[in-house]
Amino acid sequence: MTWTEAGILLGASFVTFFFGYALGRRVGRREGVLEGIACAPLELRRRSWEKGACLVCGTVSGMQEERAAVDGPLSGNADV
Repeated sequence: MTWTEAGILLGASFVTFFFGYALGRRVGRREGVLEGIACAPLELRRRSWEKGACLVCGTVSGMQEERAAVDGPLSGNADV
């Protein structure tokens, strides 16, 4: 194999690697955005449930006092 052939082979390998990297990055980024869109409402609901109030509008649920009464003051949920 001559130096010219080796250079062409190395260049073709680099182009192929770079193309695969760019394609994989684009696909992975798209999957990440779709997963974030799917998980964001669930995370918002979980945080609202833990806080006992809506994170968007600040409305306090009536369940907060009931949870404190049922769980007791030492459970850690009384001051949520």
